[in-house]
Amino acid sequence: MLNYWDMQRLTLLSFFILLIIVSCTSNGQTHTIDSLKQLLNDRNTPAREAILLSGLLKENESLDANSILNYSNKLFALGTSLKDEELQWKAVFFKTIYYERSARLQNAVALCDSAIRQLRKNRWYKDFYPMFANTETFVLTKQNKFKEALSLNLEILEYADEVRDTLYQMRIKNGIGLIYMEMSQNREAINWLLSALHSTNNPQYLQKAVPVYSNLAANYNTLHQNDSATYYIGISLQLATAVQNFNYLANAYFIWSGIYMDDKKFVQAEQAMLKGLSFRKQIGDPFFIVSDLTQIGVFYAHTGQPEKGIQVCLSGIDSAKKYRLDEKLPILYDALAQNYQSAKNYKKYAETLQQIITLKDSVYKKNSAESLAEMQARYDLQKKQTLIILQQLDLTNQQYLFYGLLLLLLFISVVSWILFKQYRRKQKIKMQQMQEEEKRLSIKAVTEAEEAERKRIAADLHDNLGAYAASIASNIDHLNISETNNQNQITLEQLRDNSQSIVSQLGDTIWALKKDALSLTAISDRIKIVIQRIQNNYPEVTIDVCENIETDHLLSPAHAFHLFQIMQEAINNALRHSEGTIITVSLGATEHKQWEIVVEDNGKGINTQIAFTEGGNGLINMQSRAEHAGLKISWQQKIPRGTLVIISPVTN
Repeated sequence: MLNYWDMQRLTLLSFFILLIIVSCTSNGQTHTIDSLKQLLNDRNTPAREAILLSGLLKENESLDANSILNYSNKLFALGTSLKDEELQWKAVFFKTIYYERSARLQNAVALCDSAIRQLRKNRWYKDFYPMFANTETFVLTKQNKFKEALSLNLEILEYADEVRDTLYQMRIKNGIGLIYMEMSQNREAINWLLSALHSTNNPQYLQKAVPVYSNLAANYNTLHQNDSATYYIGISLQLATAVQNFNYLANAYFIWSGIYMDDKKFVQAEQAMLKGLSFRKQIGDPFFIVSDLTQIGVFYAHTGQPEKGIQVCLSGIDSAKKYRLDEKLPILYDALAQNYQSAKNYKKYAETLQQIITLKDSVYKKNSAESLAEMQARYDLQKKQTLIILQQLDLTNQQYLFYGLLLLLLFISVVSWILFKQYRRKQKIKMQQMQEEEKRLSIKAVTEAEEAERKRIAADLHDNLGAYAASIASNIDHLNISETNNQNQITLEQLRDNSQSIVSQLGDTIWALKKDALSLTAISDRIKIVIQRIQNNYPEVTIDVCENIETDHLLSPAHAFHLFQIMQEAINNALRHSEGTIITVSLGATEHKQWEIVVEDNGKGINTQIAFTEGGNGLINMQSRAEHAGLKISWQQKIPRGTLVIISPVTN
């Protein structure tokens, strides 16, 4: 609350500002607009002309509707020629301002709706969506469609909060405050307007807060708290003067007139209203001109000047009919009726009241319940309409709660289904692990049984067949047959060789079976023993073993035995059939590759087709052993002569 001297100083400051405004605006336009118009008349590049037109349209609050239409059309044409989509959207936006200013409110709403639909998938959405949406809320408020205006304002406010646009937060909250002010809920309006001021600390944004300060002043004036009203209208006048905005100045004058009326300063109140009306007429906004005429008409009825009031009201009625502002007619006729009553012209007064009743019926049938909010406020129906709006808002909240609970239930169902699926998956994995463990234990048990049986067989072979074979060989050595009997001598030698072969074969078998695993090195060593045993029988042949084993590989006893037998058979075949003089056994195993064994000779070479068909079972047995042991074996001709026998794992 301000003290007496503060109020006096503020009043003097405000009068000083008003004098400056009158002198600055005597030609009907602001200096900014005059300067821009003069520059626009010069020869300009298209880009510079676009900048000047944009600057003029930003001053639309001080332009008449026809000027706004003219400049926006030029800007759109420039945007099209320059292929500048931003300029085109600017022009479309100011076209909505033209429709709003010329009281073509349905056109303004339709254009805003169309623009918003197109912008939702456009890269200019962030820049222009708040502008179109904010204009639409203002137009809806003009049409008394408070529910739609409030709903759209809240939608834009949510968007502004999301992108942290404090300027639009301030503007939207001001729009919501204006809606509540139009619904005569002044305390709620003040709360929103103060929240608008607190939305930003940016000095540049606060300079644009003229409507906020003006609306605060108007609400406090309605509540007859004129010290606060004087304070806020003083700030509004300073800012309006700084930006040279006719619309803001007109609003300020009418708010000042209300303060003067409360102080019984009727002469000053009339001067302020007429000055405000002059500014409004320079802008050319029929909606606000009609509203201002209504306020002036009511003023004349209450101050004993019914003749002036009747003329003003009739002028307002003509304008409302001309621009199809049907929602303004009931309050204009109400002001006219008050003036007829003040003039004691009861006949006209009765006729006007009848006209009001007829208008209320026709407007009610033609417009929605929301568009009647202001009229009902004028005729004691505001409380009922406000209750309807609040009930509808409450119903909307209940719908939100219902859908929220529905979504929550759906979310819980989805989460439960996911948890159940995870539980089933874990149970399945656990079952698979149990099956794998059972399989592993079964394999282990079979392997252990096979190992035990293998060792038992090896022991039996050693203890029984091995002993008998060794005994046979020893007994043959003790036989004494006459040297003259050559046939017996040959038979005895063959029997001795066969018994020694049996002993060697049994030794090799027992050697393989008694081991848990055999390495390539062990197999190589065993082959060397075989070579030493048979080398004396082939003195003309050189047999070498070459090892290049970087990583020693382990083989199971069965695989090792088959590999050993294949290698032994390959060496025997080379000795018996190749007619070569050099046999080389190469064993290779690198760190990153599998092992490979090559038995090669420098003999006459092998024809595999003939060897497999006419050579007996040796090669077939070697191939059969390789398949059983998981080995790959191949025979290749060596250049210029000789044979290669290549043995390797199948996985190589």
